[in-house]
Amino acid sequence: MSRTTKWTVVSLALFFGASAALAAVQVRFIAPERFIDAGEVERDRDRTMKLIETHLKQRGEAMLPGLDLAIEVTDIDLAGNVWPAGARAEMLRIAGPVGRPAMSLRYVLSREGQELRRGESRLSDLDYLHHINRYFDTDPIRYEKRMIDQWFYSEFSPVTAAGK
Repeated sequence: MSRTTKWTVVSLALFFGASAALAAVQVRFIAPERFIDAGEVERDRDRTMKLIETHLKQRGEAMLPGLDLAIEVTDIDLAGNVWPAGARAEMLRIAGPVGRPAMSLRYVLSREGQELRRGESRLSDLDYLHHINRYFDTDPIRYEKRMIDQWFYSEFSPVTAAGK
């Protein structure tokens, strides 16, 4: 076996070994047309759901290696409110003291098909404008991402998980 072939085999083994350790996170949105506020039009709602799905998967894979997490999002209420703005009265989302971010979800955490924990959560951030947010101002769901991060840390941190 040549030196290049050996490195290829080792690289593939490491890649597949690392992939097996990643969490499998599945996200479903239940009746999104009934969500309180996931966007003004269907296109906005679809974009919001895709962004939230991506963030839930990234956070789950990072925090729950080797575990599977199935999440059903049952409601979304984005931060801020939408108001007409400008000469053409285009709709603009304005973050203010009214319109805190919130989300409802159900989840099942499992390992190799065996359920470890299940639950329902109502996430919200009453004081969302007064926290340091590590996400850029240009991120359309920066407040929701911070709220999701806080939920993951409180629900699945090693200390919390050991006590449940």
